[in-house]
Order: sequence, then structure tokens, then C-alpha cells
Amino acid sequence: MKFGFKKNLPKTARQADARSTNEPLPINSYYYSRSPILRPVKEGGKQTVSNSRSETADNKRVNRYKRWLMPFGLVALIIVVLAVVLGINGTPKVVVIEPTNFNYEPHTLNQYRTAAANAINSSLFNKFKLTFSSSDIADQLKKEFPEIEYASSTYSLIGPTPVVYIQLYRPELIYISSSGQSYILNHAGDVIASSSSLDVNEQKSLAKVTSTVAGDPSIGSQVLTSSDVAFIATVWEALNAKSIAINKMSLVPMAEELDVYPAAASYFIKFNLHETDALQQVGTYLAAIATIKQQHQPMPTQYVDVRVDGRAYYK
Repeated sequence: MKFGFKKNLPKTARQADARSTNEPLPINSYYYSRSPILRPVKEGGKQTVSNSRSETADNKRVNRYKRWLMPFGLVALIIVVLAVVLGINGTPKVVVIEPTNFNYEPHTLNQYRTAAANAINSSLFNKFKLTFSSSDIADQLKKEFPEIEYASSTYSLIGPTPVVYIQLYRPELIYISSSGQSYILNHAGDVIASSSSLDVNEQKSLAKVTSTVAGDPSIGSQVLTSSDVAFIATVWEALNAKSIAINKMSLVPMAEELDVYPAAASYFIKFNLHETDALQQVGTYLAAIATIKQQHQPMPTQYVDVRVDGRAYYK
């Protein structure tokens, strides 16, 4: 047996010696490195190895994406719900309200509906209930259709389709131009439609006045003042109430004069449009004719002039 001390080897030699004998280095060794914790993952029937640190990082990244995506998804859902609840359909329902005792539509229901849809779609604000402007839609409709007196729009809190209500003007007078074309006037003296929009009975229920002004008026233009319309209509109604049929009513240009031709008389009556009290002038005419008959005087053959307040002149 041989005894002796082992010669100190250099550090590299000791490392090589340890590696050659497959002996693990001490934990406190400078060259000790901790191996990753490996775990088997079954994949397609084969055993694979996954790094737990990498997997943990991936999970954190996925969770972070989820935390970001969830609020955005909730906001998107809220936007969709609000768009459905607060959105306005661009094709509205239209209800036409005709004046009492008149059944006329200068334009078809489809024409009104198309115009209302165009008015709604002309502005993005009208596509939402919170910014929907009924007045803007009414203004556009009235500008396009002079026969519309009033228009309004409503919508349901749970439905997307708005409802547009259209109120038509009441015909007050039939205006006959110098060319023989006849038009409907509203109370303001505006031309709102052709008289062909009315049936025969409706036309008979209105006063007709003829103008000698050259040319035909355009739809929407004003040809008489509101006081002129009221005066003419009052004269016509008052004479009809006394069973005095009228053949013709005509305007004298630049004279503020209305000439009325009774059907059963050989004369006409001169009224003063400048004086707004039509009933008083009608009363003056009726009293003058009654006096002539009572006194058995000859009836007028040319005219009866009641343009001066409280006086009647005849020829």
C-alpha cells in the first residue's frame, strides 16, 4: 500500500476531472447553474417539454389583452344598443291632414313621403333622436309644397320610424288668370295649387274671381293680399246667403275695385276693396235694391256703386 498526499491540481484540471467523472458540482460552486424546471406536456400523443417560465409570460400577456379588450367590447356593445334605440329611420311614415269639407291632395302621398325622407337624410343630425329637428324638416317641406300650412314630425322612444304630419291649407278662393287658368288661393292670397285638385262640388263651394293682369301666376306666388281674399270671400258668402247667385266676380287693376255680376240682373255691383267692411257694403246694396223695388222705380241697367261708405249710386 502506497501512502502519500495528492498533488494539488490547477482549477481547470479539477473541473475537467469533475466533468469526466460526471459528478455534480457543488451547489456553492462558481460554475453551478440551475437547470430549468422541465415538465412533460402531452401533445399529439408525444411527450414534449415546455418551459414553465415562457408559459407563465404568455398567460400574463393573454390576460393583459383580455383586460384591455373587455372594456372596448363593452363600449362597442353600448354604441350598438344606442344606435338601435336612438337611431332614426330615413323612410318616415307620412300622414296628410286635409282641411274640413275638402278632400284634395295637390301631390301624391308618395311624393310627400319622398320629400320627407330627403329632408331627414339631408342632415346627419336628423338620423338620431337626440338631435332630430322637426322644424327643419317642416321648413323644407313647406318650401317644396306651398299647399302645406303646417308640418311636424314625431318619433317613438322604442321605434326607429318617424311620423311626419302634413296639414294642408284650406282653399279660400279660386283665382282665374287672364288666360283662363284657375288656381286655388289660401287665406294669405298665395297660389297653392291648380283648381283641378278640387272636385266639381268643392269648386262650386268657393268664390271665383277673375283677374285682368296679363300672365299666369306661379305656384307659391302671392297674387292677392289676405284682406282682399277675406273681402271677396265675405261678399260671395253674404250674397249667397240672400240667394243671390253670382255669374262672375272680377278685379279692376289699380283701382282697388271688385265688380260682382249677379246672375239675375242686367247690372253689376262696384265694391271698394280698400274698405275692409265687406258686410256693410253688401248691406248698402241690398237696402238700395229693396228701396228701388218698394218705390217701384226702374231697376238699374248698368251698375250699382256702393264704394262710398253708407251710400249707393246706380245707373
